Amino acid sequence: MILRKGEKSIESGRRKLLYIQVSRAIAILFVLLGHVNILFYTEFKYNWFHLGEWERTGGVDFFFTVTGFMIYYIYHGKAGNSGKATEFFLKRVIRIYPLYWLFTLLTIAASIIFPFIDEPYSFDLIIKSMLTLPTDPILASTWSLSYVMFFYIIFTAFIFKPKIFKPIIFYGL
Repeated sequence: MILRKGEKSIESGRRKLLYIQVSRAIAILFVLLGHVNILFYTEFKYNWFHLGEWERTGGVDFFFTVTGFMIYYIYHGKAGNSGKATEFFLKRVIRIYPLYWLFTLLTIAASIIFPFIDEPYSFDLIIKSMLTLPTDPILASTWSLSYVMFFYIIFTAFIFKPKIFKPIIFYGL
């Protein structure tokens, strides 16, 4: 393929995103390694690479950072388009909430049907969990979802009004 000056091949763009995806995979492996280490230390008193002393592996932070970069890379050209902002946010809500709500409601139902397994959840906790507000959620493994949704809200605002929200995204809240 012959490219003219200033043209980019689709393949080079895919390769760049492939490296980002590999970085996300590495981040996930760090998270997994941290969880496995906790399990091994709890069950067998074995501490891989002294990870137990770290308290965390940094995998979640790295994953969020790389994912944020990837989303910006893909969507920055759509900034200022309110239709794209709505589409961006709705895609994520539709992908996340139905299953999240289903499993949260199943967990609540199980705690009602089998009260000896878990204590009943307060109405306040149920509302906070269902809306992914910062709390210790009913489904403990979804603790990061409130941060993810907050990021999606901020990024949706960036797509909608880039001049206002770009400094917030790049210079912090």
